Amino acid sequence: MGLDIALQDAMTGLRATQAQIQVISANIANAQTPGYSEETITQTPIRMPSGGAGVNTSIIQRVSDQLLTRQIATQTSASSAATTTNSYMQQLQTLFGQVGSGSTFTDAYNNFASALQTEAATPEDPVAQSAAVNAGQQLAQQLNSFSSGIQTLRAGTDSDINTAVTNLNTALSQIASLNGSIAQVKAEGQSTATLEDQRDQALSQVSQLTGVSSYERPDGSMVVLAASGQTLVDGVWNLSASATVH
Repeated sequence: MGLDIALQDAMTGLRATQAQIQVISANIANAQTPGYSEETITQTPIRMPSGGAGVNTSIIQRVSDQLLTRQIATQTSASSAATTTNSYMQQLQTLFGQVGSGSTFTDAYNNFASALQTEAATPEDPVAQSAAVNAGQQLAQQLNSFSSGIQTLRAGTDSDINTAVTNLNTALSQIASLNGSIAQVKAEGQSTATLEDQRDQALSQVSQLTGVSSYERPDGSMVVLAASGQTLVDGVWNLSASATVH
């Protein structure tokens, strides 16, 4: 084996080692980065045209379980829905008042009904008359407060819906854009690991807003479906959602 051949063999080994070190360094540096998937690169022996033996490296691949990713998206959707429902229920409970506190709407109504019964039994009693008037005023205040609280809650809900739709459209558009980039880069034989991480992050954002499922096409692009089966993203196309509030 000549010196030139030996140097060529050594250079392929050095390049392969350098690539491996870069991948390991990236994994360590991004160990705590949200959405980052571990990356790997494989090395295979090759026969050089000059007669020597060298090392070839593959493109960088993600260590990712697509089934697990889909399951996480499903559970994220369910968890987000439960959290949102619980938040609104707690706000409603606050408006109704805490049971046993003596200051709920039911307490005010019962006090008013009791005061009316007392006043009806003793119509000439000024104390009973005053108590009935006070109880009526307290009930009216409770009704006004409850109505105002409902209107505030409704306005907040409408605002939350509009914000959620805007965020949903942004995330869907990002997935569609990344689909195009991933398909192109994959066709060129380059690594799509970083782009796929970014797409998974966008999918996670979508799953926090609505129930979704997804699958990948052979070209690397992702199809995203709503829980109803409606297509949200297919290749570089994405649905533009809108909100209807009253």
